[in-house]
Amino acid sequence: MIDIYILCFNREISLKNCLQSILYLKGKSMLGNIYLYQDGGVEPFQDIASEFSDHIEKKVELIQASSNLGIKDNIERIFKDSLTRQRDIIVIEDDCSCAPSILDYCASVSQFNIKYKIAQFSLYNFEYNELAHCETFIPMATNIDKNFFLLKQCSSWGFFMTIDQIRNFNDAGLFFNRNLSLLPVEIASWPTKSWKKYFIAYILETNSWVFAPRVSLCTTQGIAGKNTSKQLKYSVSQVIHGYTNSKDSSYFHIDKNLQLLELDCYLEILNPSLLASNDQEKSFFQNMQMNIYGLRNSFNLPYHLSRSAKFNLSNSLLVKSVQNWMGDTTYKIQKANEIKFKLSAKKIKNTQSYFRRLTLLRGFLSIISLIIKRLKI
Repeated sequence: MIDIYILCFNREISLKNCLQSILYLKGKSMLGNIYLYQDGGVEPFQDIASEFSDHIEKKVELIQASSNLGIKDNIERIFKDSLTRQRDIIVIEDDCSCAPSILDYCASVSQFNIKYKIAQFSLYNFEYNELAHCETFIPMATNIDKNFFLLKQCSSWGFFMTIDQIRNFNDAGLFFNRNLSLLPVEIASWPTKSWKKYFIAYILETNSWVFAPRVSLCTTQGIAGKNTSKQLKYSVSQVIHGYTNSKDSSYFHIDKNLQLLELDCYLEILNPSLLASNDQEKSFFQNMQMNIYGLRNSFNLPYHLSRSAKFNLSNSLLVKSVQNWMGDTTYKIQKANEIKFKLSAKKIKNTQSYFRRLTLLRGFLSIISLIIKRLKI
């Protein structure tokens, strides 16, 4: 059975929406208990917990801290409590919404026989996060699995961990004595209360991976965290299956012989040759490095990707392949030694972002509507 842990940060409406999505899991044999971990300092959500317990017919327990702990201390408390309960866990924040197929997915991936050491199974597809300002990942290559990929960053917008993964993290010291020097500058600068900062360091120390889906099974309802506060305010990735078709068995199948695309802690592709659709592209990819986000400052191979450089026609085959992978049309090619990049995500923009376009459209329509109303008056 799989227990669900919800981090509650005193957002009553968000929590009710989150619980509404979990209600679709009612009756599933894999569903364990549901725990609401509410930060301290305000009136407890006991009424919400009791009401939802009646609806879903499962144990729903409210656990409130006596004082404000913050997300890292609450996550640590969740890991320690789960070890005493000895069950696999799904962890989401109260502004998240889950797909009805989320339990099927978790049960399936926990049985995957793959060669990689997995520290966490993400339920989010990383379409929007601290470093990746791009469209949904859409791979072109046919020799890689299209539904999943690996990366060395963890997810806070919904993740699944087996009890063995939690035990391994606990035995390694949890959030203490982590080697933060392994982190990219952008991540190392996050505040000490960021639990992801320390978990990513753990991933790098142990050479582990996060297993992620192409399409999210859990997504935020539109409230971005502090690390993304200067970027898009609304960052909602599409949830797979909607709320009518609760299971698609073909999505959960993976051939253990297929190679998965690997992204490092900069979200750069480590094995880009897998993107190649012919021998010419494969040869080219084997002699270049990627710098899609412009955050790296050293390279061993002569080529990388950049959004700001002049276009090099001789490398157009690379552009096409990566655009298909990233789902974005703003990337250009240049030689690595021709420019130095500033280590700042503030300079990275994506005018092709779906939600940026949507927000601009809504704003434009609102202005038109206001003009029309005033003209009628």
